[in-house]
Amino acid sequence: MERIEIIGKGKPKVCIMSIVHGNEICGLEALENIKKFKLKGTVILIRANIEAYKENKRYLEINLNRVFPGNDKGKLEERTAFELSKYIYDCDFILDIHSSSEETEPFLLVSVDLPEHYNLAKSIGVKNYVTLGKVLKGSSLDECNGTKSLRFGVECGQHENKEAKENAKEISKNFLIALNVIEGERKSIEPKKYKIIGKIDIADKENFTPDKSLHAFKTINKDDIIGVFKNGEKLLAEETFIPILVDKQMKEELLLIAKEI
Repeated sequence: MERIEIIGKGKPKVCIMSIVHGNEICGLEALENIKKFKLKGTVILIRANIEAYKENKRYLEINLNRVFPGNDKGKLEERTAFELSKYIYDCDFILDIHSSSEETEPFLLVSVDLPEHYNLAKSIGVKNYVTLGKVLKGSSLDECNGTKSLRFGVECGQHENKEAKENAKEISKNFLIALNVIEGERKSIEPKKYKIIGKIDIADKENFTPDKSLHAFKTINKDDIIGVFKNGEKLLAEETFIPILVDKQMKEELLLIAKEI
């Protein structure tokens, strides 16, 4: 398996990334699918964290999606980010394909909501559009050294769900159609816009059970139950919010919380 594969030539230069997290495999088939098309431009296909993928783990030493632009003297994922940065920061457009531990409808992620981002998003065929802001740092969506590429992340569904693979193929194809890199019918959907306003971290994760009502894009009202600790103590919502990324397995952030804009 090649980490980096360059196909086509000329402009625009587009990067499609997969397995930034090694257990999020839906993007791999999308990359193979792209190779079937005749391209007008250059497409860089990236299979980012091959080492974690081989062990079916999110990462081996440190979360690759928190360490861009990387460090050539750092941990495994920091060195990988450093290697990838030479390619992704030279691109005009980037699509970073992910999946999640919980069922979710596909949605786009941007770090900064520019008009150019949203106008392009309308042609990708996804109903929800989320601005991360500065809540998560070091992701592939962050600009670096004054680069001006348009960057999107996309959550395609639950890790093992076959539908997530189909979503990844369809979304990556729509992305390239919207950029006139491949021929095809352009989508026209105006996504709902959300903005991340914070995240909920749980100090005692081992003794906490998230509530079954937590689902992406389903509003949680003030004083609703977020979850319960082993000692019976309930964690209540301090304000009304919309969950975006819900991690009921309690491996990293419990969830990112947003408001509709």
